[in-house]
Amino acid sequence: DGNPGQDACTVPPKVDYFKRDGWSLTYLKSDTYTSDERVQSSLWATGSPYIKQNGHSDPTFYVRRICPDCAETHKDIIYKRLSSLPESFDVMDLFLANWFNDHNELGVDFNLFSTFEDAKADTNAWKFCNYNDPGIGFPRDCGPSHSIASNWNSLRRGGVKSFAFYVYDQNPRIGGSIPVTIIPAQFAKVYGRGSLANSSADEKNSYLWKCTEDNSSAKTPVFYVKRVCDSCPSSHKQIVYKRLTPLPEGMDLKNLFVETWSSKGNVLNIDFELYDNMEDALGGLQSQRWTFCNYDDQGIGFPRDCGPHGAVIFTWGSASRGGQKDFAFYLYDGNPGQDACTVPPKVASSPTEAPPSPLPSQIPTPTNEKPLCGCQYG
Repeated sequence: DGNPGQDACTVPPKVDYFKRDGWSLTYLKSDTYTSDERVQSSLWATGSPYIKQNGHSDPTFYVRRICPDCAETHKDIIYKRLSSLPESFDVMDLFLANWFNDHNELGVDFNLFSTFEDAKADTNAWKFCNYNDPGIGFPRDCGPSHSIASNWNSLRRGGVKSFAFYVYDQNPRIGGSIPVTIIPAQFAKVYGRGSLANSSADEKNSYLWKCTEDNSSAKTPVFYVKRVCDSCPSSHKQIVYKRLTPLPEGMDLKNLFVETWSSKGNVLNIDFELYDNMEDALGGLQSQRWTFCNYDDQGIGFPRDCGPHGAVIFTWGSASRGGQKDFAFYLYDGNPGQDACTVPPKVASSPTEAPPSPLPSQIPTPTNEKPLCGCQYG
């Protein structure tokens, strides 16, 4: 204690690496760094005013990525949007999973910068970008002057281990103030039992299972299924299934959840993740994803004994073997292709032709002819 300066020594202040004043955190993945910042994934979800999909006269907005372990050129990148986003464009998928050039060309739809000051002044914009490797997110091999590899992030193909995305707090006000109202995630009910049994209106949504299957592809693998279970323990009252990989050909999605929860093309934290709520699922919050799942008991549906940290039994539903009585499944309205999905046309059956009616018997007309029997009409 008597060492020089020991009495004046204080605990150094905790440094939050991912705190950025004026920016709101929308996604964080890191096993090394921690942050007290709240992840607000809804701020860059489809329809958010922070990404201006409402036809605003000024389409400009900013997205920022921080990557502490990236090359010096890629530790801090600012994406500046130049052109209007299509209404259904999935910004989250673009940055996290599929960096594609559809409505996203360097120098046309956006520019990249190494500092926010450069971005605001439109100076020193990056000169190289490439795209279109399914599963590879931002910024693939984009660089200030040429291709720079291995600084991209991904949800399922490796990439950098620690990174965070942000939206600029003033995005909604660039070019004029617009209301900041975040629309909560919307779901369509597709199956229900017990107190949550389908209404006639819900029954009409059952075609959405097939629609989700048809739109699961290498380019758009991510979709969300929510189960609500009123009779389950608190850990299982709401579960969100987030798909990470394209569905295997021929997979029956409804059967997977309702009939038999299978591991074929469906392994936890490889093909899908489970979360307690949609906010964490949209943000891909790794610290909140579930860590245990089992499968492959014929007739036992979702989620068998899957749990946040270990097996939790008797929370599954089944169409044939009992289980929970009051549960329902919902599909997220923002799933790929969901907005364009329509009820399949009802095929009208050909009318059955009625057999021809028998012709009425003709009544003979009486005559005055003498009958053959020799009798006479009186």
